[in-house]
Amino acid sequence: MVVASESKQLKLIRKIDSILGSSYSLHKVIRKIYFEIAKVMDTSNFYIAIYHRTDDTVSFEVYTIFGKEIPVASRKLAK
Repeated sequence: MVVASESKQLKLIRKIDSILGSSYSLHKVIRKIYFEIAKVMDTSNFYIAIYHRTDDTVSFEVYTIFGKEIPVASRKLAK
């Protein structure tokens, strides 16, 4: 994935920085970040995963294939 320009990269980073402090809900923050990333990058095949150390699992907060968002269950981390 390629970001269009350095100017858009910096704008995206500033926007994400402001989003990080906007909510205590991790899900809401990740969704907002995803929508900002989608403005400057192709997210048709894309995911954001979170590693949970306490139970050694990975949850997929955003998972898209060919532009369609697909729900994916959490799974145990494998080798």
